[in-house]
Amino acid sequence: MYFVATMKRTNNKGPLLLSSNLQRLFGYKNWQKQWEFFILAGKWPEVAGRDVAAQTSPAYTRKNVLWVYVRSSVWMQHMQTLKPGLLEQVQRVLPQAGITDIRWLMEPAERRPEEERGARPAGRRPDPVQQKAFEDSASTVRDQQCREALCRLWRVFQQKSG
Repeated sequence: MYFVATMKRTNNKGPLLLSSNLQRLFGYKNWQKQWEFFILAGKWPEVAGRDVAAQTSPAYTRKNVLWVYVRSSVWMQHMQTLKPGLLEQVQRVLPQAGITDIRWLMEPAERRPEEERGARPAGRRPDPVQQKAFEDSASTVRDQQCREALCRLWRVFQQKSG
């Protein structure tokens, strides 16, 4: 079975075999950079380390600069101190990519898992015995709105911790 490339030829001698022109096709479509980025993203935990990779992810490359998503401003600041070693690791893993700098971006909220975006966890209910004990303790609060708000706060805290 032969795969045919759909690139123009200067002479009309028939179709080109994709297997013999793959490198040219990658260059023509600028897929080489995308492929290098794909490799880097797949090896990110190995390149950055598991702890760092849990808080960061490669975003894109532009003009030999690797842009990396970071989950918090604290980590962004910390990443600046790790930059020289991380850049060295990136260059070791992908020397042909020509990465000369790394810069940081805050990770957009829509890229994060739902539970990290503030969505309520599904189905986790507080223990009824503990809830009754807390409501009994809260019954000493005279203001009804305050007491109800306190109980709601306790329930939300119970749903999220656990």
